[in-house]
Amino acid sequence: MRLVCLNCWHVEKDPLVRCRSCEPSSSASTRPEWMDAATGEGGANVTVQDSQSRPRWRRALDQLMTGDGGELRGCPRHPTVEVEWSCRCCGALLDPEIRLTGNERVGLGFAGFQSAGKSYALGALVSELRKGGWPLSLEGLGRTTRGFSDDIGQRMSRGERLPPTRVTTERYGANFAWRINVDSDRDPAPSRLLLVGDIAGEVWSGSQEPDEAFLRYRQLIGKLVFVVDGARIAADLGIQPDAWETLSREAMLGERGLDDEVALERSIQLVKPSKGQAELALVISKCDLLWDSYPELREVDLDPTRKQELLSKILVDSGRKNLLVKAWRSFGRRKVGLFGISSFGFRPTEEEVRDADRIQVRLSPVGLVEPFAWLVRDLHPRLRRDFGS
Repeated sequence: MRLVCLNCWHVEKDPLVRCRSCEPSSSASTRPEWMDAATGEGGANVTVQDSQSRPRWRRALDQLMTGDGGELRGCPRHPTVEVEWSCRCCGALLDPEIRLTGNERVGLGFAGFQSAGKSYALGALVSELRKGGWPLSLEGLGRTTRGFSDDIGQRMSRGERLPPTRVTTERYGANFAWRINVDSDRDPAPSRLLLVGDIAGEVWSGSQEPDEAFLRYRQLIGKLVFVVDGARIAADLGIQPDAWETLSREAMLGERGLDDEVALERSIQLVKPSKGQAELALVISKCDLLWDSYPELREVDLDPTRKQELLSKILVDSGRKNLLVKAWRSFGRRKVGLFGISSFGFRPTEEEVRDADRIQVRLSPVGLVEPFAWLVRDLHPRLRRDFGS
């Protein structure tokens, strides 16, 4: 049994177990006798590992275990009270559903330079899947549904500007866990755990050293989404920014891909992908800025091969050929997919932007599901058929 802590990304093999009804009060004399015997020194926290040498607790624990995972369902003194699991690293409560069952890396990294649109892409992806109509869906686990809604979902639904992502990863608000479910009436479709951290671009680009929580999170990442800022691409192509970008930055300076190259190189160093196994979705954000110059990019039914060629051309035209080559060399050409997304679904005008921090038109994201579905296509034949092999 390996539970994942969404607070600090620690993989807990030996969690602390606690019964709320037995929680000690201010006096040691109020602790149940079985608790003192189990811990040796009193207190409500005990572990399966510690209990091996304590026959009294072992006998009680054996009565509570069910299945091969050894889940605890109750307390010796309070059978109707479900025990709580907590992380030894940070003390946060653990959710039994957020557990690793094999050796597969189930983390999905959203990497990219600062302000590339990573948080918007994540928010728009979840929003689109919630609407339904797709062959897969996400089921929030633990505090994910509430935390995501409070942190990103509600702001985007109101058209508000998202605040910069905080550098630290050790907080619930930016760490999420979902169960991926595939909709299929014919073939059995297994579900899969998905772990995502909304990590600041400063960490991915190397301007900020990663904390211990991120170093643990990176060990879980098996697939990577690298977001290339479409606004920077537009600037390098001589395309004027929209009203939203003008208001969010004093100046939009294109770097001909240098910042993206640095961030990708740094991301590869952090994640250490296994060539031939790990996959990369190279995603151009804010593609609504490019639609007028590359009209085909807006076509919903554009041939997949043609779309890959078009996105490659955009990267090369904007000075990002080295970025593309670096991706191919690091992951393998067949393990890199190119995608274009628009988290807004339109190019905001001055009339549609109010007080610099809110868009007055409902967002209509475009292209968000495709890169995600491509990365998890091995889950089911339907996904491989619909989103590429």
